[in-house]
Amino acid sequence: MIVVIAIAAGALIGTAMYLLLPWLMRLLAAYFARAERRCGPVLDAARIDIEGWRRQAFFAAGPIASTIAAIVFVHPWWLTVITAVSLSLATSTISYRIALYLRRRRIAKVKSQLVDALGMVSNALRSGLSLQQGFQMVAEEMPAPIAQEFQLVVSSQQLGKTFDAALEEFKERIPLEEIDLLISSLIILRETGGNIIETLEVITHTIREEQRVKSKIKTVTTQGVAQAVVISALPFFLAGALYIIAPAYILPLFEHPLGWSMIAFMLLMQGAGMWMMKKIVTIKV
Repeated sequence: MIVVIAIAAGALIGTAMYLLLPWLMRLLAAYFARAERRCGPVLDAARIDIEGWRRQAFFAAGPIASTIAAIVFVHPWWLTVITAVSLSLATSTISYRIALYLRRRRIAKVKSQLVDALGMVSNALRSGLSLQQGFQMVAEEMPAPIAQEFQLVVSSQQLGKTFDAALEEFKERIPLEEIDLLISSLIILRETGGNIIETLEVITHTIREEQRVKSKIKTVTTQGVAQAVVISALPFFLAGALYIIAPAYILPLFEHPLGWSMIAFMLLMQGAGMWMMKKIVTIKV
């Protein structure tokens, strides 16, 4: 009798899997297609070269990790399924967030290297080289990622595009105000015949001064940020310490409706205070 029941259960599970498998495959294909449309261009812009199964594994990293964690730590099985599905939906965009972070980090690094690159181009122009040769020198002498971006400009021109079109692509790949100013100035000067060396020096000086001012502001506001963090965390540390030392004094706060109202009001005021402190210490240049 037990053997019959086991065979019947196995057949039922096998039939269910057979019927659900095409639906699951279509669901996975739709998920990977959506992830490729949304996250793929960001990965390419960040110059993250992963292809094939590694790319799909990157897209599915959040749901896979969430499912494994639910299977290991959550029981019984029905709660495991609910937790796995909920966490998978919540972490389905984590790969996109990581790709955005990598792209922002790359753009920030390009910005930090831009002054040195413009100085090299300016020196190349002074020595009698052309603007294209100055870009080629940056691509050969500077480290990544600025060298990669300048190399893409040179390669695009070598493949038949005009230099102005290659510069426009550079501006689209790196959405920075400094790059926009640089490319617009270079295109206009190439058309009007202005002094490119002097313009590069002005742009370099502007970017350097902006970085200096931002660095000084960051140094000044660091103390304010630290104070905001300490003040925001202090009530929670005090509540935890009071719960350890004298729990009878703190438990009514969590057990009585009046305590719940006080906690909600405290969290509301805490959020408002953090927002105000963030506004105070945030200085736009």
